[in-house]
Amino acid sequence: MLSWTTEKPTKQGWYWWRMKQSAPAVTELVTRYGELFDEFKKHSISDYPDGQIEWAGPLEPPPEGETKETGIDLPLDDVPPTPPHAG
Repeated sequence: MLSWTTEKPTKQGWYWWRMKQSAPAVTELVTRYGELFDEFKKHSISDYPDGQIEWAGPLEPPPEGETKETGIDLPLDDVPPTPPHAG
């Protein structure tokens, strides 16, 4: 289980992050020039102030084929088609 920490991430991946007065968000951290960068804001995480941002991650992708509605792990070939949008 993930937990919040003010320690900056040390490896790339998807992370939850939050500041004191903002809602949590998800961002992707990637390695560029030997350091981690926030893929969306285009900043090095070394630019973020120490102790003011909480991080949780990296996030692991869900098991392949698991559906949100049932939690049943199905082979992708057995996933029923999505019904057309009524409108």
